[in-house]
Amino acid sequence: MNSNKNLFPVMLVLWLAVCSGSVLEAQMLADFETPETSPALSAEDSAAVVDNPDKTGINPSQNVGYYRKISGNWHYVSLHFPDTVDIRYNNTLTFKLRASTRGRIFAKFWLDSQVVIENWCPSWNFQPAPGTWVECEMDMTAAMGKRFTRLQLAACVDNNDTADVWFDDVKLSNPASGDGSPVLEFTLSDRNVETGAEIILDASGSFDYDGEIVEYLWDFGDGNSAYGPVVSHTYAADSIFTVHVTITDNEGKTAGDSVTVFVIDPGDALSMPLMTTPVPETHRKIEAIFHSRLPYVNPYDPDEVKVDAVVMYPDGDSALVPCFFHVPARYDQGDWITDPGQQSWMVRFTTEQQGTHGLSLLLEDAGGIWRSEIYSVEVGAGTATGIVREDTANRQYFRHASGEPCYPLGINIGWNNMENYSTIIRNLSDGRANMFRYWHTPFAWQALEWSVDYYYNYGGLGVYNQEAAAMSDSLLDLCDSEDVCMQLVIFQHGMFSENVDAMWETNPYNTANGGYVDRAEEFFYDENCRIQAKKLLRYIVARWAYSRNLFAWEFFNEVQFTGLHNSQSEQWWPAVADWHSEMSRYVESIDPFDHLQTTSAAEEQLAGLDSIAALDNLQYHLYAEADALLERQVQLDRRFRSELEHVSVINGEYGTRDGADTPFDMQRNAVWNGIMTQVPRYMWIWEHYLDPAWAGLFSMPAKYLEGEDFASAGQLNDYTFRVDHPDRTFRRNGLSADTAFYGYLYDPLYTTGLTGATLTLEQLPVANYSVIWYLPVEGTVLTQDSIPLIRGSHVFDLPRFSKSLAFKVKKHSEYLLPIAWTRNDTVVAVGTPATLCGGRSYSPNADSLSYLWILQEKPGSSVSSLDQADSACATLIPDVAGIYRLTLVVSDGQGSSSPDEVVVRGSDPPVAVAGPDTTITILETHLYVDGSASFDPDGDAITFHWSLLSAPAESRWLLGDTASPAAKLIVDAEGAFVLELTVSDGISESAPDTVTVTVTGDPSGTKPGKVTGIPGPVYTVAPNPTTGKVRITSRTGERILRLEVIDPLGRVILQKVPAVTESGECELDLRETLRAGAPLILRITGAAHSELRQLLLMDR
Repeated sequence: MNSNKNLFPVMLVLWLAVCSGSVLEAQMLADFETPETSPALSAEDSAAVVDNPDKTGINPSQNVGYYRKISGNWHYVSLHFPDTVDIRYNNTLTFKLRASTRGRIFAKFWLDSQVVIENWCPSWNFQPAPGTWVECEMDMTAAMGKRFTRLQLAACVDNNDTADVWFDDVKLSNPASGDGSPVLEFTLSDRNVETGAEIILDASGSFDYDGEIVEYLWDFGDGNSAYGPVVSHTYAADSIFTVHVTITDNEGKTAGDSVTVFVIDPGDALSMPLMTTPVPETHRKIEAIFHSRLPYVNPYDPDEVKVDAVVMYPDGDSALVPCFFHVPARYDQGDWITDPGQQSWMVRFTTEQQGTHGLSLLLEDAGGIWRSEIYSVEVGAGTATGIVREDTANRQYFRHASGEPCYPLGINIGWNNMENYSTIIRNLSDGRANMFRYWHTPFAWQALEWSVDYYYNYGGLGVYNQEAAAMSDSLLDLCDSEDVCMQLVIFQHGMFSENVDAMWETNPYNTANGGYVDRAEEFFYDENCRIQAKKLLRYIVARWAYSRNLFAWEFFNEVQFTGLHNSQSEQWWPAVADWHSEMSRYVESIDPFDHLQTTSAAEEQLAGLDSIAALDNLQYHLYAEADALLERQVQLDRRFRSELEHVSVINGEYGTRDGADTPFDMQRNAVWNGIMTQVPRYMWIWEHYLDPAWAGLFSMPAKYLEGEDFASAGQLNDYTFRVDHPDRTFRRNGLSADTAFYGYLYDPLYTTGLTGATLTLEQLPVANYSVIWYLPVEGTVLTQDSIPLIRGSHVFDLPRFSKSLAFKVKKHSEYLLPIAWTRNDTVVAVGTPATLCGGRSYSPNADSLSYLWILQEKPGSSVSSLDQADSACATLIPDVAGIYRLTLVVSDGQGSSSPDEVVVRGSDPPVAVAGPDTTITILETHLYVDGSASFDPDGDAITFHWSLLSAPAESRWLLGDTASPAAKLIVDAEGAFVLELTVSDGISESAPDTVTVTVTGDPSGTKPGKVTGIPGPVYTVAPNPTTGKVRITSRTGERILRLEVIDPLGRVILQKVPAVTESGECELDLRETLRAGAPLILRITGAAHSELRQLLLMDR
């Protein structure tokens, strides 16, 4: 790019608005009311001046033109003018037309046999309804200054039917002609000149619609003036001058304009700066333009020329602010159009201080370093909030430099056109959102740098697209007016990817396009690429770091997809991390306003970026199944909040796997959940937000956050609360801070009109609280002030709501009355004293309390009364079963507490029923005794305890399941076994009840063995404990008839009948069927003796 002196067009004042008087009349070609305005008509059928067939519409004229269109297509009526007609400065043809059939309308101007201009009126798709007068229009801009002798009109084009066609009021005009004042157009040879150098100013292109220009007056701003369409001037001193030019026509009407000229001393490198900010204020953009004396090949390249500004603050501090080369551009019908005639250097900065600031410019080029004098800038106090930075008290939150908390609420708007950007941003602002994420991506013509000729006027590496830059300027200006912030994504993964949204083929860093590297991943570790990236970063910082509406610099969107995704080299990821470290340190060193820095990567990569000191934030992106998205967000929010030790976390994109979209109700929940997890979230799909209803989802969350300062609230914790409802289960997330409790709950089924829900909050410090219910669907806020919550937990009845509800329970004031505090409700046996203690009661105002216990309710037949009712502890002895309800009130001499209630229940003892006596034979070996008929008169649950009171002397009995309603008795001898059962309700124990089990001999007369006089055990069991196999041996050689293994519940879990050949010993293998570790009973039945032995199976 070259800034050599050329003839630059300057501030074209094309058309002047009408201020007063009559509007310049149009050039009437035909209205058919007079001979002078009724040109000759001709057509293939008839053509004539006739009476107007319809005076009720837009055309009340008496006479109109008419022609009969014959069948077929493209049949004209011709209007013949006796003299050549000058189009002059008219740029619009208008006429009225009425036809009997539908069709398109076309006009064609002729100069003798040559076509001057032809076109549709006004467009190809315009086909007016038949039988109605309509206004037709044609753009004549291309024919301005030309002449014609004939005009042809074709009606009902592309309709082959015959038609009657009427037309009227055919005229030429220029809608911008106003009152006929002259139109000023002028150029000057350069806007920046050295002292003593000639400058040429040319207004010869000016014109007058209805006359001629008779005077050109130039005021050069230095006390000198001149006349004439083209003049020259030489300035003797360096300064900034305003040149005024005024033209006058033959009617005395005038037009004028002005332009600024920068005059530079030959010994200076830069001109004086011109402030373009009318009234500088704190926290807003302060902007100045200036020019360099020398031209540069590429003023965007800081290796060729680098300009910085030193801003000196009133408190004595200073900052080095990078400056940038600027070519203004305007937005015109969908396109950005640059104006090279207005190019200049520019400095933008902001300040938190009011008062006199100093500004000095530094230029460094091949000739060395030059520094200007110090210029003064007066800054007044503004009302805008300042730049957003990390909150020093809690890195997960953000704060404006002016002190206010910033809670990001917003979406992605990655790419779009200006019309949609304007609509969405204004909708977000109206909905009280404050954030959007914006991509500098070349496929949407929003990036500053890309390969030459890539769609939209890109100039390759190091040449920064001024149309794209103007778009960012415009959006940040809109953000300033709407109080919305932009998170600027500088690089998008596809730009440096070979297989994911791949754009590497057209990337200017690619050697195929004149770049430095062959493979995309090499961008991260090639030194030339890093140098070039820093140049771009310097330009971006210079142009937009001033902005309070620039939330963060985001280096990469989804850097995990760069290179050849899933096949990157081992060098790639360490290089990516190192690249972020180097670039973030660089931006930190050149951004004087300390904006946040962030990037986005895969979930598993965030920990590896957490240690980069200059990064302030990391982002994860999430796309999940619809039924899992919200819960997964909460999990990841909390995970990264916990795992990341040095940076904050943002969920930079999210949506369902169904088109990356998020349904309306789900988006409401996502926004609210993010408040409770302390993690901002940006929904991906943004087209929905052309509808203000979607932006309205942020209104209630923004209201909820009003006045909150979470970062200053001390220790914040995830808070769990309970919600109960007869037939709905709610998902819920909460946050607590000392004496403030926040929560959001929603029904996954999105039910409307919910009633009957209760909310239980625990661990509330004693205080008076304000309780606020937020009903997002209804848009309603309900408030209850100064509710005393003094019990540590509280149950609230929720108001009627639809789909979801948020709440705040915040300390309103200290609770100053004494607090009565009793123990929990209790149950005692009838006739047993219940001691009631209020010793935990206290007063915030005094050390001593008086107590008053009152027995509010008791069973009708009771005559019980309280003992020591005026003491901290009172006693009540229930005399009958039932409910005794008591209250305690304490007083401290200044006030009395609210009563605290305690309930005592008098309980009758349970009744044990052991069951009837029974008889079994010795062959049955065991039976269950059943106490399930036992009961408690009060209906309380009871527990059981069985014991054996007596048994035959020679029996080695076993009683199992002694704590169950039915115990198992294992017998091995004849005689009586007496068992006792007692039951308990936890309050008192029953009287015992007994049952006798009589064991008789075998009716067949064969007995399994009996106890002999042999002293000690007959059988040995070894090894015991065992890892599996045991050998059982009879000391007397007695034959073993049966082996049984019994578990602790009395169940026989293994049996063996030894072979006849095994005689007095046998082997038993426990490994296949039994679990190690549990004590077992081995019952050995021999020909003459039976024994029970304890057995323990061990792991190997």
